[in-house]
Amino acid sequence: MTTIVNNLNDPNRTQQSGQPQQVVRPETHFSQLLQSIGQKRENSEVVKPAEMTEPQGSPEERIRSAVQQAAQKYNLPPALIFAFIKQESGFKPNAKSWCGAQGLMQLMPGTAKDLGVKDAWNIEQNIEGGSKYIRQMLDQFGGDLKKAIAAYNAGPGAVQRYGGTPPFKETQQYVPAVMAHYEKFNGGPVNFTIPSDYRVTRTFDYDLAIKVVDSSEVMTQMATSAAIASNIQPIDLPKPSKSDEPPPPPPPSAVRV
Repeated sequence: MTTIVNNLNDPNRTQQSGQPQQVVRPETHFSQLLQSIGQKRENSEVVKPAEMTEPQGSPEERIRSAVQQAAQKYNLPPALIFAFIKQESGFKPNAKSWCGAQGLMQLMPGTAKDLGVKDAWNIEQNIEGGSKYIRQMLDQFGGDLKKAIAAYNAGPGAVQRYGGTPPFKETQQYVPAVMAHYEKFNGGPVNFTIPSDYRVTRTFDYDLAIKVVDSSEVMTQMATSAAIASNIQPIDLPKPSKSDEPPPPPPPSAVRV
């Protein structure tokens, strides 16, 4: 959008020969510009994303619901997803490891981003991302459950390198632990409780918030610039006096080498 703030941009203006054209700037008030911007915002339709609505139900109910949905979406046994959650975080949604893994299924920030997870602390998004990764590992290793579990812990590269569970102490203990949880949960109801130090937080779309703030700042800057450009007055700078002039350089004999 191009805004003409004075007639210097008008190609149809005429100018008397030998006489400079007098510039007439229309009076524009900053408050009027902001009021106009506010009216445009009120008339525009704002669509709130689903991420900004408060999730319904207790944390336990949300975990069970998210596991069921992810199990159906990625064709996984719900007991297997529960087994990973049990081993990774002990059903603590705000769990964080020493290496930076986050949430119920302990997603690393880079992995979470690759899986499309915007908020790894969100129960539904974390379980969705972790379940998607389990399915990827199962597909990569031809449905071999032990290799998929090992890859979830040590990475698929390490499993490929060693042709199975890598000789890492943590992974050697991790695979049978997840298998034991899976067998237990598969044979009966999954009972768990959320740790008492977990607090339910409202999810928030940070990308949308950043865009709103940026657009607001840009519009405010544009209004400010337009107001300044339309109301600017010439400033007569005082001429420097003789006392303000810099002193003459010293004679060559006074300069030290």
